[in-house]
Amino acid sequence: VSFLLHMGMPLSVASPLVTAVCKVCSFAIIHWLYRRWLKNAPLWMVTLLTVVCTMVSSLCWPWYNPTVYLGAGTPNTWHSCTQMIALVWMLLCVPCVARIYDRFTELEPQLGAKTRLGWCEIAVMGFLLLCSLAAKPTFMQVFLPAACLFFLWQWIRHPRNSRYFLQVLAGVVPAILLMILQYMYYFGIIVPSQGDMVLEMSFAKVKQTAVMVVLMQAFPMYALWLTRKQPKDTLYWLTLLMDVVGIVEFLILGENGARAADGNFGWGMMGAALNYLLSCTLLLAVFGVLFISVLRKGQPKPAEE
Repeated sequence: VSFLLHMGMPLSVASPLVTAVCKVCSFAIIHWLYRRWLKNAPLWMVTLLTVVCTMVSSLCWPWYNPTVYLGAGTPNTWHSCTQMIALVWMLLCVPCVARIYDRFTELEPQLGAKTRLGWCEIAVMGFLLLCSLAAKPTFMQVFLPAACLFFLWQWIRHPRNSRYFLQVLAGVVPAILLMILQYMYYFGIIVPSQGDMVLEMSFAKVKQTAVMVVLMQAFPMYALWLTRKQPKDTLYWLTLLMDVVGIVEFLILGENGARAADGNFGWGMMGAALNYLLSCTLLLAVFGVLFISVLRKGQPKPAEE
């Protein structure tokens, strides 16, 4: 938006244009991901899932959130250009990191302790993470702790493969350094700040967070219950950890000063909710495809004339 303003475009045009482009990019990325994951699904199902995933908002309780997501949050933000740009990079980064680990599980049985990936794959991952930070740090503030927990657990499970895990760490270090620099800038270490990050937890906030989680994630929770017996992949566990980290950060962290009422730690939770929605709808789609195939196989064959 700032670039377009400097080019002479009025704000009333630049802001809607950027948000529209970001939403189209999100739709295209999600559609492409579903096509890759659901190779046997019909096109109409993939398109319907994409529309649902890019349009769905919170449940509407008229007595609590009559304006749908004001005060309740939403996986899909429509009013924040920076959050919508961050979501585009988020939708690229999370599957990329999941694929980085899936490649390890494919190679490890043959290569053992010598397993490592090509540096090109690691460089692409690092570049995408840096781009997400350039858009907005809210994605990395939930993804970095979640990914650290995930890869730390896998490192404990595969202690002989330190070479691979150090390689992944080397790809993430530039993004970590940039995130630390952004923290120092936003919270007054480099320049004067409008506020500080503080611990902020109360019974009222616990209640608010619980209601927000129910409103934003009723459908993912239903999809998870319906597919509870299905095996879960790397993408699912990464997005689940992101979701938990986002909820915990929103619950215990806040800001004081001029930004005290901005709710900036809610952006990470809402972005994580979109990724969790994506992985849960994928599970539900796989369940649906299997269910339809079973029904078709169970249909009696037409009698021969």
